[in-house]
Amino acid sequence: MLCVFRQYASGLSSSFCCTLILVFSSIFPLNGDEPSSLPTKLSEQASSAALQQPSVPNKKDATSLEAPKTATTSKSEANITAIPANVERPIRIGVTFMLNNINKIDEKIGNFEGSIDLHLRWVDPNQKFDPKTIGTFRQSFCFEEATEKLSKMWNPRIKITNIIGKPIADDLCLVINSDGAVEYVQRITALFDTKFNLVAFPFDEQKLLVKLISTRYNSEELEFVQSEEEIYHSGIREGTSLIGWSLKDVDYDTSRVRGLDGHFFPLFVAEIVMTRDYSSHLFAFAPLLLIVIIPSILTLYNKSDVGALLGAWSGAILALIALSFTLNLRYPALGSDSLMARLIAIIFAYEFFMICVSISILNPTVIKKFKNPRVQPEILKFMQWGIPLIFMLLVAFTVLSTLFY
Repeated sequence: MLCVFRQYASGLSSSFCCTLILVFSSIFPLNGDEPSSLPTKLSEQASSAALQQPSVPNKKDATSLEAPKTATTSKSEANITAIPANVERPIRIGVTFMLNNINKIDEKIGNFEGSIDLHLRWVDPNQKFDPKTIGTFRQSFCFEEATEKLSKMWNPRIKITNIIGKPIADDLCLVINSDGAVEYVQRITALFDTKFNLVAFPFDEQKLLVKLISTRYNSEELEFVQSEEEIYHSGIREGTSLIGWSLKDVDYDTSRVRGLDGHFFPLFVAEIVMTRDYSSHLFAFAPLLLIVIIPSILTLYNKSDVGALLGAWSGAILALIALSFTLNLRYPALGSDSLMARLIAIIFAYEFFMICVSISILNPTVIKKFKNPRVQPEILKFMQWGIPLIFMLLVAFTVLSTLFY
């Protein structure tokens, strides 16, 4: 009986102690936790434990999360940078061209260094915006901002095809109007490749070329145009000059060029027209005249022996050879078809002809063989006015045919 009582008392005391501990812990919570926060904390710990448990991701689901976003972004960018679909074809690109200055030209190599302003206009409905929202009717972007903006919108991909190397200076601005009208303004200082036609030198007229072409869009998608206003604002900037030349005007030509894929691409060419100041080059003609005049006077109007005449014409030939070398060094760009080369060839022929006259008709040994002594004086009188006249007519015909051919 006593043993049973002891067991009961021991169980009762254990139960009482446990109950006391529970009551004490509810009144004075451990670690400063509020009683009501215990379930919440236990729930958070359970959730944290659940999140920390390793899980195997579903590869298919992960791809499907990223793909729609990427596809949506690409489609949006493609719509912005693609050629506008709701614009009449071909898209009209307005061109304004202004020559600022020409620093130098190289006729031998075939190039010139100059500065130009290029102003392109087109309409892109995708660039329309609400001026009330933006706070302005025009958005302007310059330098790096313009380059970045162009990369995020459609542009006609216009390129100057005859620039040699990289531009010396290249400034870019972009203006977008609220109605979708886009203005592309570029100032370029560069070395431009061009061809010089020196046949009529020094009475020549040259055309310095600047060529624009679209590197992506063919003639069915894009064309260059110039309105009256654009033509009015194009040309040569006032005060522009170049030593030795007179700048006249700028002519414009639109055409097409065939690409490697068989399509035709639009081409716009600005032709800067200028004429040479020939007065500074007339000194080259003075030696030519002296080489011809002095021996001709000795031959036709002065009674000299054959030895003296041959000596005069031999010296004239040597002088002409030396002069031709000098002119080639001074004007290395002149070809064999130039006016100067043709005049030198005529003078060489004239000198050879006068040598033949000196050793035949004017040779006393030959004169003695004439049966009639009056033949030689009559021939000499004819040559005194006939030879100079024929020579001058031949020179005039050569000059005029070269200038107006």
